[in-house]
Amino acid sequence: MGQSWLIYIGLIMVVWLGAILPFILKRGELFLSRILLFSGAYLMGIALIVFIPDIIRISPEKSPWILIGFFIQLIIQKISGGSEHGHIHTTTSLNKQIALQVFVGLSFHALMDGASVGSYNEWSHLHHETGGHKYGFVYGILMHKIGEGFALASLFMLTKTKSIHAAMIILIFSLMAPFSAWIVSLLHLTSTIITLLMAMVAGSFLHISASILLESWHKKSEKDTDRYKWVVILSGFMLAILSSLH
Repeated sequence: MGQSWLIYIGLIMVVWLGAILPFILKRGELFLSRILLFSGAYLMGIALIVFIPDIIRISPEKSPWILIGFFIQLIIQKISGGSEHGHIHTTTSLNKQIALQVFVGLSFHALMDGASVGSYNEWSHLHHETGGHKYGFVYGILMHKIGEGFALASLFMLTKTKSIHAAMIILIFSLMAPFSAWIVSLLHLTSTIITLLMAMVAGSFLHISASILLESWHKKSEKDTDRYKWVVILSGFMLAILSSLH
């Protein structure tokens, strides 16, 4: 129980960490791009090494739900414009209506993040997973949510939202994932439903990671050379491998 609450607190804190980055000018943007690239590689590694093999081994008939999770994430990205990956396109005229649309997409994504954390806690107990394997994907979720906080704060800056209103909305947003995780953990779902949810999470991770890697790789930057990007990506993959070890 204690570890669960630490995870819930972490889910809140990383959103605020991402939210302060837009105010650190270019250094914050560079830090975010590296975190996103690393987390993209890490999430892809976790999906390919941990989630998908376990789902196919334990319940192969649930494997089509991996594709369903992939396409659900695709729909979310269409709604939010990819903001859940930390991408805010300043070339687009951001009015209040567009800001609301992006916020709705981010909120739904945050609820899915929380549900995946709550589900995986039950999943790990069902299949007696421990150590790095048990919490490996949680680290990826935490890194990924830095991008969400960054996107939300950037959105408020572009729409010139009052600071007090922005802070209140970010506070509410930061509570969505831990609240969702807590609710799911209280429901005591059956192993069938949990496996189905984790298959959808695997598909969602594949889409998120592929989107981050492709967009970050092709983004032009004077400070991030291709060689450096390879180092970041390989580091993410290596951490995923280490996290998967029992």
